[in-house]
Amino acid sequence: MSFGYNDMVCPPTTSYAVYNSILSPKTFIPAPETEHYNYPELWREAWVWGEKLLMENKK
Repeated sequence: MSFGYNDMVCPPTTSYAVYNSILSPKTFIPAPETEHYNYPELWREAWVWGEKLLMENKK
């Protein structure tokens, strides 16, 4: 999960509350400069994390 600290649509406090309520495996990718969007680098990191998680569960 990643979110921007300058997001006026989904404030960081709300995003942290959602993150803390998730009980499944998770990773937080801080993105302080972003607002209500993600950079391609963040999407790439998310895909790598997801693929790694799937491969670990495949074993």
